[in-house]
Amino acid sequence: MVEYIYYKKGKYTEKEFLNIMDKYHKNECADFFEYKDNYKPCVEYREMNEKDLENEKKNNKPMFSTVRNKKDQKKYTDLLYKCYGKTKKQREEAKIRRRKNFHCNLDEYMTYSEANKSKKQDCKKTRKNKKKTKK
Repeated sequence: MVEYIYYKKGKYTEKEFLNIMDKYHKNECADFFEYKDNYKPCVEYREMNEKDLENEKKNNKPMFSTVRNKKDQKKYTDLLYKCYGKTKKQREEAKIRRRKNFHCNLDEYMTYSEANKSKKQDCKKTRKNKKKTKK
């Protein structure tokens, strides 16, 4: 049996659906999901954040209440700027770089587009017949 995906007003196979989504919605899908960048400063930045959050949980402190020494704070700020950029132009370039490294799969596209999947072969759309009234 062929699986069909219903998206907007059309019926598509998986391959057709993926081609459409890659062509028109690749960047939006990447923005919709929280993608993780494998760029080294971004990885180090996330690890540093995770360590801080774990320490706060262990010590029953409120979130983001960690006070860092000057050396750690400088490292944290440098990683932040390398990962996300300091100026608006650098932030846009970082966003484009992260988008290039992220590719949505079929399930993510289905979630993003709210498309439906069906295994039935005889799936036909039913249209309501409008009654024509004579004046």
